Amino acid sequence: MSTIPRTGEKGCFETFSLVRELPTLEKELRPFIDEGIDLTLSLIEKNLRAIGVKPSRLESLSSYILTSYSGLSLRANIESRSKLTKQVADYLNFMRENAEHA
Repeated sequence: MSTIPRTGEKGCFETFSLVRELPTLEKELRPFIDEGIDLTLSLIEKNLRAIGVKPSRLESLSSYILTSYSGLSLRANIESRSKLTKQVADYLNFMRENAEHA
């Protein structure tokens, strides 16, 4: 099954292929990708700290948020706006409902 969007389909070839092709990239590129991920995680942690999330939960929660964001970003290229809007609303409601446990 091809991950390349066919004619008439929404999507970005780069987004579809990046995850699958990551292991084949030149080793010299990996530090740049890791740096971007680390920076994003630290910014998420900073925001979580600002809203009072317990320090013991920062790493796992920020990783979960980054994973969810990555998935939503990918889905934004292949699903309708209304479906994605509902998914984001459901995700935010879930996070709010569970914030007291963070």
